[in-house]
Amino acid sequence: MEAYEGLRQRALAGDCGACSGGLGILVGQGMGAWIEVCSQLLPVPLPPPRASSAPPPPLASTVERELVVMVTQMILSTAKELVA
Repeated sequence: MEAYEGLRQRALAGDCGACSGGLGILVGQGMGAWIEVCSQLLPVPLPPPRASSAPPPPLASTVERELVVMVTQMILSTAKELVA
């Protein structure tokens, strides 16, 4: 994708370097041929390094959250019984 965008930018700017980027193949033989040539000539780009994700929350906060949900459900069920 980067190769195509680079070629497109050079071609739109009228840069003669677009010819060395495969513009002739793209125009003369089509996108499929251009992709095939590029895949043979260009190295396969490595995926960008992933940013380290935040560590999972400690067990205590998960347990606290579950306790809050449980107590809330108990209060709401008691309130429903009082209203009914």
